[in-house]
Amino acid sequence: MRIPNAARTLESFSPSELSDLLTELPAGISASIVRELSPALAAACLACSSPEQVADILQHLDTDMAGMILRRLDKTKRHEVVNHLPASNWIGLRMVLRYPGDTVGSIMDPNVLSVHKEMPVVNILNMRLFKNQLLHAVYITDRSHIFAGALDVRDLFSQGSSSWPGN
Repeated sequence: MRIPNAARTLESFSPSELSDLLTELPAGISASIVRELSPALAAACLACSSPEQVADILQHLDTDMAGMILRRLDKTKRHEVVNHLPASNWIGLRMVLRYPGDTVGSIMDPNVLSVHKEMPVVNILNMRLFKNQLLHAVYITDRSHIFAGALDVRDLFSQGSSSWPGN
């Protein structure tokens, strides 16, 4: 059975029953199931789990889904979970959680990279942030920080020169 179908079947169980199941499975498999649940149900299930277990599962989710779940946890539980997340996960979540839940900022993708078009491409390829995040595009700005274009990450890797395409 595919995970989405299994997740739909699991929605008929109570949050505490689902919590028991999710905490018995490896975190990666639990995250695959949580990813298919509604954020409200996922949060209700994970609220019954220990902060360590919730953090283990959230590490396997994208920032948007993890943020939607964390917003639905009570403040104390959210704080406990965040204390168990590695810094690499918490940085993006902190950016998303600083905005109220009903704003565009709450659903933004914090894994973007903006650079000046004068910056050599080789410097960007060596940036630690770039290597640790799954970025889809690099946003290019001019000296006044005005948007000058975007470049798909695949194009950046494939062109391999020290200047931007079109320069």
